[in-house]
Formats: sequence, C-alpha cells, structure tokens
Amino acid sequence: FVRDSMGIWVGDNSGQALNMISGNVDDGVEIQGSNVAVSGCFILGNYIGVGSNGLSRIPNGDDGVLLFSNCVQNAIGSTNVNGRNVISGNLGCGVKLEQGPAGNWLYGNYIGVGRDGLTAVANAEFGVLVVGHTIGNLIGDATFPGSGNLISGNGASAAWGGVGLYDGVTDTTLSRNAIGLDANGMALPNQGDGIRIVNANSNYVGNSVSASCNFISGNNGDGIQLGTNANHNKVLNNYIGVDTNAARAIPNAGEGVFIFRSTDNIIGTNGARNVLSGNQGSGVKISDSLQSHGNLVSGNRIGTDLSGTTRIGNSDNGVLIYESPSNSIGGAFEGNTISGNDKNGIQIDGLGAEGNRIFNNVIGTDPFVTTVISNGWDGIAVYGAPGNVIGDAGIFGNTICGNGEYGVFLTQVGASGNCVWGNRIGVNSSGAAVPNGRSGVVCHNGANNNLIGSTNLSQRNIIAY
Repeated sequence: FVRDSMGIWVGDNSGQALNMISGNVDDGVEIQGSNVAVSGCFILGNYIGVGSNGLSRIPNGDDGVLLFSNCVQNAIGSTNVNGRNVISGNLGCGVKLEQGPAGNWLYGNYIGVGRDGLTAVANAEFGVLVVGHTIGNLIGDATFPGSGNLISGNGASAAWGGVGLYDGVTDTTLSRNAIGLDANGMALPNQGDGIRIVNANSNYVGNSVSASCNFISGNNGDGIQLGTNANHNKVLNNYIGVDTNAARAIPNAGEGVFIFRSTDNIIGTNGARNVLSGNQGSGVKISDSLQSHGNLVSGNRIGTDLSGTTRIGNSDNGVLIYESPSNSIGGAFEGNTISGNDKNGIQIDGLGAEGNRIFNNVIGTDPFVTTVISNGWDGIAVYGAPGNVIGDAGIFGNTICGNGEYGVFLTQVGASGNCVWGNRIGVNSSGAAVPNGRSGVVCHNGANNNLIGSTNLSQRNIIAY
C-alpha cells in the first residue's frame, strides 16, 4: 500500500525482480494520493493474483492493482517484455483506476490470462475498470510498439468484461490492445463485452493513427457497448469480430458496436476505418431511445475484410437503427462498404427511427462495385420508420447493388415521408449492370407517401436491371 509517496518501484524491467503479490485479503497493490499527487511510481514485471508458475490462481481479495484518487503519471507495465505484469485471478478487477487518476500508463500487461498468454485465469470483474472522474489515461499507446495489453478471459458473469469506462471518465485512450483473444490471436473470451462505456464522454477506442488498432473479438457480449450517456466517444481503426489480419471471423457473441441511449459518437472515418465483421449480431446497432441520436458511422468495412473484397458477414444486419432518430450512416467521401451480411445491409426500424440519413455507401458489392458481395436480404430495409433520407444530391448517393432481395424496401404503416434520391440501384457508376435479386425499390404494406427521386436532376435515382 503506497500513500502520498513518489517514485516507488514495485519490480523492474530486468526480469530478475519478480514479485509474487497474491493471496492478500484486499488489493494486491494499491497506490493512493490523498494529500498530494502521487507520481513516478512503476509496477513492473510482477505476478499479481497468480502463483509462481504464472498460471495457477491465488487471488487477491479485491483488485490486482488499484490507483485511487490523486495519482498522476504512474506506469503499470512496460513496452519491455520483462516489465510485463501478469494481473489475473483476482476477486475484483485486474486493474482499477478510481476517482481521479490522470495521465497514467497501462502498457504491455497480461490481464485475465496466465504468463503463457493462452490460459484463462479470470479476474472476477473487469480486466480493467476506469471509474469516476478520471482523465487522460492510456491503455496501450499507438506511439510505442509493445505497449498493448492482452485483456482476455475476464469476468465471472456477463455483467463484467474486458474493459469498463464508467461515470465521468474522459479522454481515456485504448490502443494496440487484444481484447477477447489470446497471445496467438485465437478466441479467449471475456464473459461480457469487450469494452463497455457508460456515463463517460470523449474517450477514444483507437485513434486516427493506424497503429492504434485494437483487436476486439471473441467476446461473449458485444465488441464495444456505448451504454447510457456515453457521448462524444470515438471508435477508430479497430478490428471488431475478426482476427488480427481482418481475414477471418472471430465473432463477438453480440453486436460489433452497440450504441444505446447515447449521442454524438463517431464510429470510423475514411482515414480511420474500422472492420466490423463476423459478429453474431449486427456490425453496428443504434437502439431503443430518442436519446440515441447524432451518431455517425462512416468509412468502415461492415461485413467484409479490410480491403472490402472478401465476405466476413455479420450474422444479423450490417447496420441496425432501431427506434432511434437523426443518425448518419455514411458521409461525404466517407461512405461505408456494407456487404456480405446475412440479413439486410442497413435496417431502419420503428416509428422512433426518424430523420436518419443514409448516404455515400456501397451496399452489396466491393468498394469498387465490380464484385458482388451480397447482403442476404435487402440492401436497405425500412420497417415502419418515417422521414428518413436514403441518398443525397450529386455524387453522394448510395450504390445499392447485388443484394439478395430488394435494393430498397419500404414496408409497414409508419414508413412514410421517406426520401430515396440520388442513388444508383442495380447499376454501377459506369452504367454496368449489377442487379439486386428482385426489384430496385419497393413500397409495400402501408408504406405510403414516400418520395422516390426528385425533379431536381442531381437527386434522380438510376434504377436498372
């Protein structure tokens, strides 16, 4: 237990100073800043919660490592493999940062697994939990190779998972981590979500640098869940539901990304795309609330590999918007490729799903519209949802080709006042036929008063073959 003291070393990078910190009644290591800011402490090269073989479980009674209150610029782990901690088997979290820690580094650790990186030695709660008003902590670092953590095998139940950011956490960045995989890149699931963010704003899962990529696959819940009041967060440059080469599926059991009662989150950009493929739910789901608005999903591969040329379908829809208004799927020069999914490319569902904008996406083929990678059902399906815009003027309409059923399917009472304009449906930009399985656009079963095309030539659809 370290309180109000600076520059304390618990282990080092030599590989010779291994401490076994296990079997304690409370935390394995606790650093607390009460009266002064505690900084310059290093926790390196230890076994915390496991035995001397690094595999057997000898739990500490609470967290493996706890930084509490005024702890600033301390390091847990290292980019040097000799500085790696094995923090596993504890009855609380592997690592917890609580009520104020800022600017701390969590680098290169094995959390929830044994020293071999292959054997699950679960922490009973989260692998890593950042909670309370904490700011600017780094869980891995895009700048430094070897800084990513292996955070897998955690949770005694689905209530817990890989990483949790809760209740006032801001400006925390996750980079280079493997969450739900073992050291060989095979599935080693956390019992709940890979990452769960609740009541926490302006955090980063990955960033604009490609080296920041997190591998978030194989978990028994969602890959990433942005829960109640998780606003203004960014999810960039990650592989979610696939292996470390984005070449084959390692499914998360839920959605790739699930946004619930949260606003103004950004999932991908053209220069920082995510691969959201292979999941057992949808690639992205935005759901259940008027509060789920202003979210942007752009630049991603959803249902394909990184190149967009090989199918790795999600088992549900590519994107599902359920009872949630005013979200954007696509963007100017930042469209998604949404292809190869088992059900619809995009599904918009329910009276509350109003005012969503779908534009500049490729749906049902590779990004170049040369190879069909069909979504199993429709390219875009609107079920009882009013006032959405599918397409845009000029070059920013959608290309909707090669899907198993309809290009665009509007159905059920309530699906009214939708605009379908500026799209290429069944045909690519050079005029070549890439037909959908059935009709291009269908209004069905009470879907009345929708606008298909416009007298403005820049908003006309091209619907062929």
